Amino acid sequence: MVGLQSKTKKRGGMKNVKITRTGQARAKKMLDKLISRSEFMARNPTQKEIDTYDMIRKQLELGAAEGFISRIQILDSKRKSTKPKASAK
Repeated sequence: MVGLQSKTKKRGGMKNVKITRTGQARAKKMLDKLISRSEFMARNPTQKEIDTYDMIRKQLELGAAEGFISRIQILDSKRKSTKPKASAK
């Protein structure tokens, strides 16, 4: 397919994540996978984790997926959430 050239980039903790230009489709997929808010609250997260979770949700709804995928996986694996980097608009 033309227009979907993907580069393989190394990301911290994630080996060979393919980054394509299909941000919105990817965001939709990640949003489906993201646990519901009530389920998230049931794990009694720290305030910092709650902030990160809210930010990821908002960003995904906006369709800006790329930089947030690794952070979602960090939240899902119940590790301490990393300090979110400022997203380039």
